[in-house]
Amino acid sequence: MKLKSIFLLALSFFLTFNNFTYTVHPAHPRIFLTTDDLPRLRARCGIEDGDNRTKYPDEWGSHREEYVDLVDHRGEHVLPNAFLYLMTGDASYADEAIKHMASAEQHDLAIAFDWIYDALDESRKQAFGNMIIDYADDQNAYDYHATNGTAKNDGYLWRLLPWAGLALYNEGINDAKAAAYLDRARYWFYEADNATISNWEYVGNDGAGYQGNYDWNGLMGSLDMGIAWDTGTDENLLADFDRLKNTGWWYLFILRAGGGQWDHFEALPSGDGFVSFYRPMRTLLYRCASFHKDPRAQTFGDLMSTAGGNYIPYQKHMYWKEILWHDKTVPIVNLHTLPGTRFFDSLGRIVMRTGWDLRKAGTNTDIWADFRCEKYAHVHTHLHQNHFTISRGIDQLALDSGGYDNYPGDHRQNYYHLTVAHNSILIGGDQRKMGRPPRNLKELKNEHYNRGFIERYGHEDPGYTYGMGDATKAYPPEKASNFTRQFVFLNHRYFVVFDRVSVTDPSHEMAWLLHTVNEPAIEDEGHWRAPEFGFSNSREGGKKSSEDTRVLSASVGSSKIYLSILQPASVLVSKIGGSNAKGKYNQPDSYEFWHNGANHPADDLNHVTTPNMGRWRIEARPGTAARDHIFLTVLQPCAGSASWVDNTFIRGNIGQGNKEMYGAHIKDAGEPCLALFARDESKNGGLIDEVTFSVNDTGTLHVLVCDMAPETYHIYRDGEEIGDSPKMVVSGNNTLYFRVEGGGDLHVTVRGPESDGK
Repeated sequence: MKLKSIFLLALSFFLTFNNFTYTVHPAHPRIFLTTDDLPRLRARCGIEDGDNRTKYPDEWGSHREEYVDLVDHRGEHVLPNAFLYLMTGDASYADEAIKHMASAEQHDLAIAFDWIYDALDESRKQAFGNMIIDYADDQNAYDYHATNGTAKNDGYLWRLLPWAGLALYNEGINDAKAAAYLDRARYWFYEADNATISNWEYVGNDGAGYQGNYDWNGLMGSLDMGIAWDTGTDENLLADFDRLKNTGWWYLFILRAGGGQWDHFEALPSGDGFVSFYRPMRTLLYRCASFHKDPRAQTFGDLMSTAGGNYIPYQKHMYWKEILWHDKTVPIVNLHTLPGTRFFDSLGRIVMRTGWDLRKAGTNTDIWADFRCEKYAHVHTHLHQNHFTISRGIDQLALDSGGYDNYPGDHRQNYYHLTVAHNSILIGGDQRKMGRPPRNLKELKNEHYNRGFIERYGHEDPGYTYGMGDATKAYPPEKASNFTRQFVFLNHRYFVVFDRVSVTDPSHEMAWLLHTVNEPAIEDEGHWRAPEFGFSNSREGGKKSSEDTRVLSASVGSSKIYLSILQPASVLVSKIGGSNAKGKYNQPDSYEFWHNGANHPADDLNHVTTPNMGRWRIEARPGTAARDHIFLTVLQPCAGSASWVDNTFIRGNIGQGNKEMYGAHIKDAGEPCLALFARDESKNGGLIDEVTFSVNDTGTLHVLVCDMAPETYHIYRDGEEIGDSPKMVVSGNNTLYFRVEGGGDLHVTVRGPESDGK
């Protein structure tokens, strides 16, 4: 009778809820593991269990140390005691778990119920089952209208429902609710128009995330739910979840040279390398590695285990996660075999590096850079469209200024989250704030939430990496009608940045920004003056200005970055920052977080900052008012003892009409570089198919011509077709890269020799 009533109830429910046809595993345990998994897990702990030493030779003893620590540090925690009961069958562990079930964290209760099920009498099953129902009912009633694939709680809270449903399924405690929990969880996670997997795939199917260090929250919830479902039913919801498949790529690439992440928490006083927020991510990446047999995710987890610095093993009562999910038979990848650049298209971020040296040492010279023009300025993202960062080894050269502190906070609201704290452009002030976040996938796809995107991407190793970001929508329409930035990394040595900006009112003030750790110095014949002009404020503290400098530098550690400003023709340069009169930073009367006439100390860091939070910024403004502006700059990261490499502004003539190309000629003694851009390209077209220019240089010249129409091109020097010719330009890249020995008169055209194209 009981089986018949359950069948009819389930059938009725299926008819109401999309006809789900999954089958729940018939016996306990069924959350995260089943009895079939126990021999392998016991082998990982070095526990004798039949023939597991022979059957699992690669597992034997591989987590013996973690197992011993788990036994020693299990304390009164429910889950480690329940896990040890499964591993050993020792009733004392079950008794300890039972003793503390009433005070267990609500998410732990259902798992513990499943794991010590055989040790529970009927009265305890009923009592603990009712507690699980109380928790799950609260969760079931939660309003999830803000679920959109970018929030850290996507899936994190909802995981309680499938756990509760799996724990209580067919137990006679409340079978209707158990089935309802499972069906609603599955529907919300997998089937709904606004399902978690759909949202996460839309905003990050290449593995990237908007949450910075908080990404693990949402991913952990999705993974918890998916793996519990996979083990507890006959259905695999995560098989095609590309976000998890690619997350190893993401976490590896955002490790800058020196092994630390550039993002928000890097600036905390304890934040050299892996900060405390990374600790839960180790088991997250191990789970991705185990689930998808992914060597990249495995490698990241191992890096966290050996990173040193601030990373230490913590919460040893949680080592059951290591035993359960760290499959040491999954291989790791040799980092040095990975590519140097990866474009995270769904996010709008290009990460580039010259190598994979993660040593936290001054001898690390790898260049790491990040160019970002993200689709959504939401949650933990900032008003930083078309922002870039550059480091050399452990030295941060062009940095993301400010420090993480708690919401709302003056520092966060009036500096850290704003455009002024980033290497972008101020146009009549900061970029616009989002307002309320999108509440679902439909809203997320609305143009209102699209504040930028990387329109083009190109890469050839080791020649160049190129990205074009369109951040026009990041500004109110009454301020700007266009802001595109083309960001080029040439020959692993030089960065060229070309910006086209159109303002709706010539009176709007504009500032091109570069943030540095230490005070900028003038490298040419210019000199600093007392401030005579400013960004909406003539009293900018700690500020000096120059009308006659175009080459500046800033040093940090064993490194230096040179900035050459080639355009606009008339430019006003300022430096803002520094300590107060007593040499102290992060004070109301210091200047490193200066904006709108005041400094904004990071209050929640107790007035303790690190230099990596940034102490100075360079602002470059057009010297004349106009609607349309061009910025062309060259950045040279190098050793602190290295000299500035001369850069020259050059023009190229476009075949159609009298239009021009603007270019930066970097006169490197051995391998000079040249990057050319169409000066007046419109967003509705304007791609070129012919250009001529002259270069006076020797050595192997690296040439990148941007804004090219998709065609096959012939390249001539002094009338002779070069060895790199012909070359094809493809849509979505629109760059033509070639090398030629020496300078001369260069001509790029779609016409070949038979057309007398010389």
